[in-house]
Amino acid sequence: MRCETSRLPVCLKLALSMAVAGCGAASNAKPQAPPTTAPVVGDAPAGLAATSTDSTWLETEKKALRLDGVASVEELKAQLTNERLSGVTHLSLSGLMLGADLGRFLAETALTARLLALDVSDNDLGSEGATALASAQHLEQLQELDLGGNEVGDAGVQALAEASHLELKSLNLSGNGIGPSGVEALTGARHLAGLTSLDLSMNPIQTSGAEALARAPYQDLKLLFLLGCDVGEKGAQALANAGTLRRLSVLALSGNAVGDAGASAIAHSPHLTSLTLLDLSANGITSVGALELAQSPNLQSLESIELYGNDLGARGETALRDRFDGKLGL
Repeated sequence: MRCETSRLPVCLKLALSMAVAGCGAASNAKPQAPPTTAPVVGDAPAGLAATSTDSTWLETEKKALRLDGVASVEELKAQLTNERLSGVTHLSLSGLMLGADLGRFLAETALTARLLALDVSDNDLGSEGATALASAQHLEQLQELDLGGNEVGDAGVQALAEASHLELKSLNLSGNGIGPSGVEALTGARHLAGLTSLDLSMNPIQTSGAEALARAPYQDLKLLFLLGCDVGEKGAQALANAGTLRRLSVLALSGNAVGDAGASAIAHSPHLTSLTLLDLSANGITSVGALELAQSPNLQSLESIELYGNDLGARGETALRDRFDGKLGL
């Protein structure tokens, strides 16, 4: 199954319990509406996609342009004319697989200077293309950047961390081979301290990466996606203890082996009281963790809690259903 990294929260919701936990629990998951590929004013995909970084779409007047079927950078140059980009604020070049040359072209052309949102996910940019793109001074108005599925690695993230002109609000780095050192560089970038949405799903950031996020100065962060990042129970505990995450409304931690200890830390966190969506699917949580979540005094704002692919036991499931009723996904 091909899963576009820029749509990871949607795909993984149904697949992680099979791919990570190997228990086939996805067969019990509720079907999700497919993500929109070309969002327009008023449109938003359902479920987790409605809050994912590539669907944030700024609260402002917008004109979106999506280019499909472009086979080369030369063809892209021919299509991205002044006339076609007139008034465009949101440009999607997702899935074109144009490689590092795309990053270099976007760094050289001033045609994209008025963009507020840019989606270059699934283009095989690599660290070279990401570094070139990060150097583009004319992208200083950009507030949303989707780099999902480009294998930019730690070197590419380092380039973003050094690009002080990019004061982004929304950043998707899912599926990029980013490790703990890349997260350290990212969280140390002062110009990114204003992020409200961050997606690092399917990167091996591990426990130390989660701990770096817990130390980050993200006072305004509302959406955090860390699906399949191997953060473990200590990583989950670090996030639960992070006072800077007190404004989080979405925390997606599917497939991270957080276990009962991680679930308990989140359940009793005095900082995560604003969560409206919590995804702890495929995390090795048993009835012990289920009871901690069910008895949590702090998860009063939840509108959805997803626990697919965990062996919660009859007692745990009953307690969760009693507490969360229709808000629970099992």
